[in-house]
Order: sequence, then structure tokens, then C-alpha cells
Amino acid sequence: MIELKKFDKALVSIKMALSENPEESVYYYFASICHLEKDNITLAKELIAEAIFYDPDENIYKLHLASIYLQHDELKECTSLLNEILPINEDEIEQKLELDAFLALRQEDFKYSEKQAKKIIEINPQNSNAYGILGFTQLIVGSRIKAMEHIRFALEIAPENDFARYVFLLNQIIHNNIESSHKQVFNFLAEEPNNQFYLEGLKLVVLSKKQLSRIILKFRILVARHSKLIQRVYGVVFRILLIVAYFFYLNGNFLFGFSTALLFAHSIGTFPFKTVPFVQNLFLINSKFQRLIISKTEIILSFFSLVMAIVGIYTIWSNFGEFRWISFGLTAIYISGMPFDYYYAIQLKYKTQFMGFAFVAISIFVSLLLVNDAWLALPYILIIVLLICYPLWKRGASIKAT
Repeated sequence: MIELKKFDKALVSIKMALSENPEESVYYYFASICHLEKDNITLAKELIAEAIFYDPDENIYKLHLASIYLQHDELKECTSLLNEILPINEDEIEQKLELDAFLALRQEDFKYSEKQAKKIIEINPQNSNAYGILGFTQLIVGSRIKAMEHIRFALEIAPENDFARYVFLLNQIIHNNIESSHKQVFNFLAEEPNNQFYLEGLKLVVLSKKQLSRIILKFRILVARHSKLIQRVYGVVFRILLIVAYFFYLNGNFLFGFSTALLFAHSIGTFPFKTVPFVQNLFLINSKFQRLIISKTEIILSFFSLVMAIVGIYTIWSNFGEFRWISFGLTAIYISGMPFDYYYAIQLKYKTQFMGFAFVAISIFVSLLLVNDAWLALPYILIIVLLICYPLWKRGASIKAT
């Protein structure tokens, strides 16, 4: 808050200066920097564009705009602008090379990025970002010793360098199967979901060779941010399928119709979240990046969930004409994803997600009433035991650790 007030005061002074000299490009440049720090991205771009308009030969303005494009995933615009810049001194050459190197990382051109980083070091051996980039590219090819040398040197030059810090963390996670490292990833994502280096770098390291895995990571981040789009889609599906309940009501069985529609809506509405762990584990189980993506706990949960999903699908398929079995099958499919929901709710500390477990309890109760076979209660009893025992076990483990 104090920092933002400083920028507000600076903007007041800049505004006064512009009122006296509205064509002074450097004032627009400083104003753009202030608004960028305040996350007013659109205004920051407009102001730096004004600076370029009044002084089109000033490369520092174009480099600033290119960095804004790079930070906010406008890679085509960034590439186009960098191609226009003809640096005239070593400072400008260094800045352009640095932007080139980071842009190449975004585009997964690691060899070119490494090449540009080495050029930067030739100009300025104290450039922390250049050593961070070299560490990152060495991490990609699996040369851990060289990666650590570059990362440590980068942190010696600039201990506060965010990029070098996060590459160091990724190196620890990839090469050490430590549960605490896995938790650090989730905690970092929960605390800083918009951290540019974390989101983009994690995507590049883990997903550079697997397009499907890239989709999975985006889905994970989407879930962590409680995407409004997904909520809207789920809401539409839920409302449409409630019509099914009304149909059954007209046929004289409202309770059964409503419960079936509710289960069906919730199963379909959340089905993508249930399938993501299955696909992820199948494709990454033998990956050298497995330890960065999934823990042993998630692997166990994935097999359990897969069995539950198969039971649900088979039940629906083999008893398609009997609505009570359809209800049971849909409940099984929905339950199949609950271990993951519960696991991530604990990892990410999402208290609101625990409200969903009340719905699960109701679904189980209704389904068992409809099926009325005692042996079918066994998998649900196991689920309930898991939901109760897991947090108690986690609490005991944390107490023991302290």
C-alpha cells in the first residue's frame, strides 16, 4: 500500500509536468512505469505508445513496451517490436538480448535462449537474469550440476532475483522426491497465482515435450482460481438437467427424478475435473518430471478413482433401463473424483470446497435408499473413512514433525 502511494504521488508530479510540456516523451515513459507497477496494464501501454509517438527513435521506450508484451503473453507483438529495434549502445543491446532470451523460453526455443544468454554475459558478466536463463536451459536438458552452478551464481549476484529463485526451487523438486517440495509448489501457486515466472516457467519445464500435460497444468491452475467460466458452464448444465427431474415428477416419482437429475448434472458438470488426474497419471507415470506433477498419494488415489469410475460406468451400461441403477452408477462416477477434491482442498486450503462433501453424503444416502443392497455400501463406507481419517492423519503427521 505504501509503495502504491509513492507511485500515486509520482503520477501527480508527472501530470503537472505534462500540463506544462505535453510533448515531452520521457514523462509518458515514467507515467507508464508507474501504472505498470499499479497493474494498470492497458494505461501503461497507451502511455508508452504516446512516448514512442513523440520520440520514435528512442529505443528504451520500445524495449519497455516489448517487456510489457512479454509479461502479458502478447508474444507476436513482442517479437514484431523487437525486430524493429536497432540498439545503438551496450545497454540497449543487453536489454534486447535479455528480452530475446526470455521470449525464446516462452516459445520453447531453449538453444536460442541459451545462445542469447551467453551473449549477454559477454557484455555484462554480472547480469543475474542471464545466469538464471542458463540454469533453466541446463535444467531442461538434465544437466543438474551445471544448472546449479549457474543458479547459485545468479543468486550471488542478485539474491532477490525471482526468476533465479524459482528455477532453484524447480531444480530441488525435480531431483528430490520430497513431499515438502511438492507442497511448496501448491503453496506457491495458491499465494501467487499470477506470478509470471512461476506459471510460464513451470509450464515450460514440465510440459515442454507433452502437449497434453500442458493442458493439464492449465486445468489445474484454472481449478485453483475457481474459474467463473467453469462455474457458468456447470450452472447451465445443472439447470438444463433439472428438467429431467420435472419429467419424472410428471410421472409420479419426484424424489427419484430429482436425485437422479442432481447426480447427473453434478457428474457431467464436474466430469473434466475427474478425468484430468486419470489422463495425467497415465501419460506421466514414467516421466522424469513425474515427481514435479504427482505425489505417491495422488497415484494411489488415481487407481482408486479409476476403479470407482469403471464401476459406475459398467453399472449404467449393464442396467440402462433401470433408473435406480443409473442413479447408483452416477453416484459412483461422482464419488470417484472426491478423493482428489478432498486432497486438493487440503493442499490449497480451500475451505469452501468442503461444502461439497455435504452434497456427497446426501447423494450416497439417496443412492443407497434407491438401490437397497447392503453390499453396495462398502465402497462408500471406504470413502467416508478416507474423508474422516485423512485430515486426522495429516494433523498427527504435522504434530509429529514439529
